[in-house]
Amino acid sequence: MGEYRLSRTVDEFSMLSKPYVVKVGTLRKRKADKVRPVDLGVSDGSKPGSILDWVEKSKLTDVVHGEKGKYSNWLILKFSDIKKGSRLTEECAAKLLVGEGLTSQEKAMFFEMLYNREKALAFDFSHCGKIHSEVTPPQVIKTVKHKPWQVPGFPVPKALMPIVVKMLQERLKNGVLEYCDGPY
Repeated sequence: MGEYRLSRTVDEFSMLSKPYVVKVGTLRKRKADKVRPVDLGVSDGSKPGSILDWVEKSKLTDVVHGEKGKYSNWLILKFSDIKKGSRLTEECAAKLLVGEGLTSQEKAMFFEMLYNREKALAFDFSHCGKIHSEVTPPQVIKTVKHKPWQVPGFPVPKALMPIVVKMLQERLKNGVLEYCDGPY
C-alpha cells in the first residue's frame, strides 16, 4: 500500500511510491465469540426433485397466436394466453427508456419482441408469478435446533402505518409473501 504519484520526464512515466501505515482501532474476536458453521455430518442425500420433461409438458399448455407481425420471420411468435397490450400498455411502452442508438426499425422490432414475451413482464405485484412445481418443487430449508435471535423490527412512523399495511396486504394477496408460524 502506498501513495502513488505520476511524474513525467521526457516520454517516460514512472511510479513513485511512499509507504504509509494504516491503523485501525478494532479488536479481534475471541475464539468463543466467532460464528462457526454447523457440521451436520453426512448429508441425507436429498436434493430438490423435478419432472425431467417439464419443458415438453409446458409446451403442451402454450397457446400459439396466429397473428404475425412485421418481424415474425426473425422472432419467435407469441405463445402466451394473454391479450396483446394487456401488460405492456401504450403508457408503459412510452415510459420505457430504449437506447438512443437504435434505428426506428430496430425499435419496432424490439417492441414486437416485448409484446411477444409480454407475459414475462411485471409492472406490479398482480403480474408476478411463481415457478411451477414441475420445474422445481417448493424447497424445504433444513436448520438445526437453535434459539432464534431477538431483534426488534424497524420502526414505522404512525402516519405511514396504513400504507405499510396496504403494501403487506397486497403482497399477501398476490402470493409474494405468505403466512408462516416459524420463529423468523
